[in-house]
Amino acid sequence: MDVFFIERGKIPRSRRLTNQTIHHLSFSLLLSHHPYMHTHTHPYTPTPPSTSPQAQVPSSDHDR
Repeated sequence: MDVFFIERGKIPRSRRLTNQTIHHLSFSLLLSHHPYMHTHTHPYTPTPPSTSPQAQVPSSDHDR
């Protein structure tokens, strides 16, 4: 709150920065909470080889 009062002269710039930060934060939160990101980052994590042996099929395909 103090910063807002100090930067009262740069309202447009401050507001723009805050908007960008909020957008970035919400985007990161959305991505981190989205299952797609986890699947995209670790494709073999959701399907352990011990439970589903088919998970090793794509790995072998890649090796070929």
